[in-house]
Amino acid sequence: MFIVSKCSPRRWLQFLRQLFVGTCRLFFEEDMGAGAKALTYSTLMGVVPFLAILFAIAKGFGLQDFIEGRVRTAFPTDPETVDTLMGFVGNYLDNTKSGVFIGVGIVILLWSLLTLTDSIEGTFNKIWQVKHDRSLSRKLTDYTAMVFLLPVLVFVSMGFSVFLSTSVENLPDVLLLRPGARVLAELIGYVVLTFTFVMLYIFLPNTKVNLGSALLASVFTAVVFDLWQDAYIEVQKLLTSYNTIYGSFAAIPLFMLWCLVSWYIILFGATMTSVCQNDVSLTGDTAAHHTRRGFNYLCVMTAAIVCRRFVDKQTVPNAKAVARELHLSVRAVNRVFDRLRGAALVHETTGERHTGFVPSGDVHAYTVGYVLDALDGSGEDFKQPQWKQLQDYLAAARDEGFAKTKLIDL
Repeated sequence: MFIVSKCSPRRWLQFLRQLFVGTCRLFFEEDMGAGAKALTYSTLMGVVPFLAILFAIAKGFGLQDFIEGRVRTAFPTDPETVDTLMGFVGNYLDNTKSGVFIGVGIVILLWSLLTLTDSIEGTFNKIWQVKHDRSLSRKLTDYTAMVFLLPVLVFVSMGFSVFLSTSVENLPDVLLLRPGARVLAELIGYVVLTFTFVMLYIFLPNTKVNLGSALLASVFTAVVFDLWQDAYIEVQKLLTSYNTIYGSFAAIPLFMLWCLVSWYIILFGATMTSVCQNDVSLTGDTAAHHTRRGFNYLCVMTAAIVCRRFVDKQTVPNAKAVARELHLSVRAVNRVFDRLRGAALVHETTGERHTGFVPSGDVHAYTVGYVLDALDGSGEDFKQPQWKQLQDYLAAARDEGFAKTKLIDL
């Protein structure tokens, strides 16, 4: 992560500009819009089970009326829809507590939430270029802990916020005392929202996420998300004619719009976390990795770094170390390592304190020609005679000169 703690305001602005530009570029490169649409569908399927869990936990804290009030605030022009939704939630909770449904209902409820959480993790892993999801046992334990623990922590904060808001009204109207307390109560709401996003950005991706990166992105996301909530409420008030035409059904497309934009904001924050931690200046990448020859060149140079460090008995390099040496982004180097692993040239090793890459074979046999042959060796050959002539030409070119150079000598 870029260190800005002792930077001047100008350096801060430069850092934030690079961070925002890099985030926008990565957001569109990874097509996070498609991810937001998929998560919107998953949210629609899981909204009733989620509210059921929310109200069940809120009831234990005596905050069920507060939560219902917040839900009704989100649909100020459509109370009938909220009544219907609250009826669904009530029936869902009743079915999970009675008769045959006590086991099946709880299983379906948890399965709906775990499926939604799994979809979110998959999208976050795509942002972080994580190739392996959690194991099934870890998913069950981690997801269940998040589903139950996160609402508890949020409700504790909400309870404090409600207590503070109530206490504000009892304060004497002394200069700055009551207005200051009201501002403090509003700030607690932002703190709760920021804390929620920090939890999501740190614990959902199946990789290590720095607290500083997640916190910076969460502050930005919380502010934008809160502004969107206010805008959404105002939009509902303006679209009175829309509600007149469609009646209670008007809440469905509006809710879908709210979900879609909300997921855009959340995924943008997740992308910002990744960029802040790894690739603050994505514009530092060259166009080399966009061409076949350029990509092969990066593969050769990356393999050379791995071989040199292995022979010199240095710390095994990871993607971040190679990116720093080649002046590339971590994302570009991750693509290179994926290709080298696919060609069985390197493999990942995990130590107690460090994870990196080492050669998969005899390091002294790794030449430029050997690496290029391994990169070209995957896939099915064509049957035309011209294909064989081309391969013979390339093989002859690699039998002499630079192709025989060992990677440890580069």
